[in-house]
Amino acid sequence: MRDMNNDIEVKHSEIGNKGLFVLKRDGKRMGRLEYQRLSSFTISAQHTEVDKGFEGQGVAKRLFSVLVGWARENDQKIEPLCPFFKSMFDRNPDVKEELGA
Repeated sequence: MRDMNNDIEVKHSEIGNKGLFVLKRDGKRMGRLEYQRLSSFTISAQHTEVDKGFEGQGVAKRLFSVLVGWARENDQKIEPLCPFFKSMFDRNPDVKEELGA
């Protein structure tokens, strides 16, 4: 999957109950988001990491948007274990419907 606005490549993988989203630009990893599947319809956003050299460029916010978009498309709910994700849900009421119980 590619973000046409900024030529950012989004890679997603899920093995067992663990999932990963990775953002890359020009073959360089920008950041990653790890999640754990809690049920067939709920995931827990566990950890967000921005790689050195990409700090302050909105990478974590982009990962948040990617995960919320994926959750909407796949009828998933998100339980934000990661402090960054907790704060993003608090600051963005328009995504509350993706928030897990």
